[in-house]
Amino acid sequence: MRILAIDAGNSRIKWGVHEDGSWRAQGWVPTQRASRLVRAWAGFERPDAVIAVFHDWKDFGRLLETNAPNVLKHVKDVIETV
Repeated sequence: MRILAIDAGNSRIKWGVHEDGSWRAQGWVPTQRASRLVRAWAGFERPDAVIAVFHDWKDFGRLLETNAPNVLKHVKDVIETV
């Protein structure tokens, strides 16, 4: 399973791609240069899951897939989040 992990803070956006038990790639960009993520992620296949933490930055969501469901999925259940 390929997972994209994102930690979007006020000064930096840190990210990593985890697959098959190890980190395949990691990086960061200044929050003010968030558009650079498009280039940073261009060579990766679409992740199976995205885990993200946002720290008071309301505009970060526009960089993610539009209309993505706000849910946690598990093999046993689906849980809606706030």
